[in-house]
Amino acid sequence: MTNGIASASPRLKTRIAGAFYLITVVAGTIAFVVPSAVAAGVIAGVSYIVVTLVLYLLFKPVHRNLSLLAALLSLGGIVVGALPILKQGFDISMAFFGCYCLLIGYLVVRSALLPRIIGVLLGLGGCGYLLNSFANFLSLGFAPRLFPYALLPGFIAETSLCLWLLIFGVNASRWELQTR
Repeated sequence: MTNGIASASPRLKTRIAGAFYLITVVAGTIAFVVPSAVAAGVIAGVSYIVVTLVLYLLFKPVHRNLSLLAALLSLGGIVVGALPILKQGFDISMAFFGCYCLLIGYLVVRSALLPRIIGVLLGLGGCGYLLNSFANFLSLGFAPRLFPYALLPGFIAETSLCLWLLIFGVNASRWELQTR
């Protein structure tokens, strides 16, 4: 499957990433709001693996090593978030996703394959995820009140990226230039 996606056009890759991102956002929101909806969490995790792999392929021509690092961080966050034995699994996984969003945001800004504002939003979202994680790690008293405000930029950024990929796709001619 990955080989087929790797050889697909950049527009098809963005549509695939956007569709699986939408599944991730919807299923992840359901899993978050209804903690007993385990199937929604599994669907969100599997969908995000696809998103991670396709975004790696899209941003590999921009900066191979940073794209690979971002993919590894995302996959690490998915694995850690799926481990029920970790008491602070959510906070640890959000730290991984915070770093992932920062890197993907940088790659978006650097590549100009997508609007740079989406890259900036992803960077802000990544900072919010990291702020929330570290506030919880440090057991700061205000961490529960900070939670919705710290995660909101990430939700906006990732939803914006999802919708852009689905509706508009990537600047294919610029992508082709960067692959050469």
